[in-house]
Amino acid sequence: MSALMKVTIRKAKKKDLDSILIFRLKPLEHEIKTSGNNVHVQKYLEKRTGFGKLWKNFVLKHIRDGIGLLLVAETEGKLVGYSWNFIRKRGVLFGVDNGNIADIYVLPKYRGKGISTKLRDAGYRWFRSKKLKYASIFLVTSNKKPHEIYKRWGYKDYALEMRRKL
Repeated sequence: MSALMKVTIRKAKKKDLDSILIFRLKPLEHEIKTSGNNVHVQKYLEKRTGFGKLWKNFVLKHIRDGIGLLLVAETEGKLVGYSWNFIRKRGVLFGVDNGNIADIYVLPKYRGKGISTKLRDAGYRWFRSKKLKYASIFLVTSNKKPHEIYKRWGYKDYALEMRRKL
């Protein structure tokens, strides 16, 4: 893999969804390893088939409705990363809709080569085309390295969701 490898960012095609789903599950597996007791994520992983169908339907509906954009990063015909971007409707209480980068993932072998930045920038262009003024990004608190990267990208900690088992 050369330092000058050509990376193409494009809209995902329906045929890409199974590969993207495999990527999608990687951060969930990481969360289980680092948090150890996340029952919610464990149930997703135990029911991968059900999760996959739900996730695909969710993504396709958002794309059809014009509020979702699924991007892939490709090099030499191989998918090496993806990002899932959508418009979060904030309603009356919070006032302004914003772009949300819900997922951004690059295969470990391809990290550190600017691919996530290219995915981010393509998402930003789409958000701007939708007249959005703000972007947010989601990550789990146990995922420390992306948190530092997102801070370098100019994101600030905004809210923290806490959960407990009932």
